[in-house]
This record gives sequence, C-alpha cells and structure tokens, in this order.
Amino acid sequence: ILAALQARQSCVSETSATQLRAAFEQSIHSVATVTVDSDGVCSACGVALSARAMDATQRQHARDTIQEAAAAAGDVAFLDLNAFAEWVQPRGYKYVIDGPNVAYRCQNGGGGSFSFYQIDLAIKALRRASDEQSVLLILPARYAVSSYVPNR
Repeated sequence: ILAALQARQSCVSETSATQLRAAFEQSIHSVATVTVDSDGVCSACGVALSARAMDATQRQHARDTIQEAAAAAGDVAFLDLNAFAEWVQPRGYKYVIDGPNVAYRCQNGGGGSFSFYQIDLAIKALRRASDEQSVLLILPARYAVSSYVPNR
C-alpha cells in the first residue's frame, strides 16, 4: 500500500491517512501525521529530508513522457510544447515552476486553497538551493485575477 501511495502522491488527505492508520493498526509498523519544517526536518524522527536530483536517464524519460503526452493530445499541443522548449532553452532557466500545481499542492482538504505563499516558498527554496539560478514561473493570466481563482 505504501509503495503504491508514494509512487502516486506527494501528500495524503485526512481520509487517506485515517484509512492508512486503520490498515496498520495490526502491523508492527506505525503511522503518524507529521510535519516537515522549512529546513526539511521531520517532526517525528528529526531527520532532515534531502532533495534527490534526477539523473540523466530519469530526465530523458521525463522528456520522452512529456513529448508522448503532447503528441497524444494532438498536433497543436505537440507544436506548442516544442515552441515553448525552443523559447526556454536559450534563456538559461534552471527551473520551471507550474504555478497552479504548486499553489494547490496538498490543498485538497478542508480549508485548502490556492496559495501564492506556496509559490513564493518554492521559488525562494529553488533559488537558495541553486546559488540564485533563474526560476521561470508559469502562471496563466487567469490566475492573477481574483475573481477567477477558485478557493482563494
């Protein structure tokens, strides 16, 4: 259960956490809700989590998968993706952030909402970790209009 969850989710809803706790009640393992502070330290065990960079094979697999998805979506999507790649490459961005996905990360529970704060944290963390390398934020214009952004 945990391996499948880890492969698909970066955060767990309260409902899922309750189901996991129930599933592990009879096992030798324990399940707890924990927090990770801004330095990446787990509140339960005190261990600092480390970021893991993708190796060349993983990066190529990601590129291939994205290209395949764009091709499956049709010629326009495929051409748009390639045009974007050609625009980004000479500009030297080290990271590209998908703003809405970062803003909504782990926000699917009660009280969750679009969070500009999370976007800001992600950008600052990437800049700190990469000696101030360039970060490109992709945020569709409609997300900058307060009347549009859901759960804001």
